[in-house]
Amino acid sequence: MDQNWKITTVYINVWLYKYLKSTQGFTAQNELHIKGTILIPAITERSSKRIHNYFFDKINQKQQLRILSRQQRLDRLYALMRFFTQCFYRDMIQYTVARHNILPHQTALREFLRKMEIYESEYSTEAAYKKWQRSEEYQELKGTSIYSGDQSIKTWNKIKSLVEYGQYQQQLHR
Repeated sequence: MDQNWKITTVYINVWLYKYLKSTQGFTAQNELHIKGTILIPAITERSSKRIHNYFFDKINQKQQLRILSRQQRLDRLYALMRFFTQCFYRDMIQYTVARHNILPHQTALREFLRKMEIYESEYSTEAAYKKWQRSEEYQELKGTSIYSGDQSIKTWNKIKSLVEYGQYQQQLHR
């Protein structure tokens, strides 16, 4: 390994750790491998107190993450974790949009979290739904779903068995 590469250990939210495990490249030693230079977006908070709280506060509720990179500055790693957090939200919202008119939004959000193996105690479906409601995609799709309005429960009951059967078939083929 190049001498410029160093391991930094930080603590992040468990749900973000699980998301990273399912979407990013980890080494055989279970380290997040960051290639290239870490750029700091202009909107990044530069308060060292905020960075310290993000990485270390309430360690019992957080997961240890070992980052293998050339960058050791916490503010740059903080910017990277904020970027990954935004990626998590983007993927969650896109997953929900893709299931528009197939599943109720809360069910799609719950399914996304289940796929990432994120438990309710780590990131609640209610928090995910609030994030969904604040998204631009929600505003665009608001009221257009077959699950909107009075017919939503009747419609869901009609197609629920088909959706569950499709999920069952997917599990069999894994």
